Amino acid sequence: MRHRKGKKKLNRSSSSRKALLCNLLKSFFRYERIRTTAPRAKELVKIAEHLITLAGEDKVSNRRYAFSYLQDKSIVGKLFKTIGPRNLQRKGGYSRTYKIPSRSGDAAPLVLIQLL
Repeated sequence: MRHRKGKKKLNRSSSSRKALLCNLLKSFFRYERIRTTAPRAKELVKIAEHLITLAGEDKVSNRRYAFSYLQDKSIVGKLFKTIGPRNLQRKGGYSRTYKIPSRSGDAAPLVLIQLL
């Protein structure tokens, strides 16, 4: 059965994939916009939207859950102090993706992701 198999492997081992997503999340919340490939962006948005929804309610358990993904106290603080309260009125869709020209080296499809 295929239950709960919704993650892409991104051609990496599980530890490497976790590190990649952790670094993408940190950059996304720090700069509020990043440029990356389309498959990475799809996986990033799933986790980022969930974390922003959690950041709407500032509880210790929510902060610990966010820290398990981000591993950076300053980013978790920014998430819960600025990004979460800013998006309290929205029911979802906290980010927007734009297609941009592909990368010249390997022609990988690129997207620009930004927070709203």
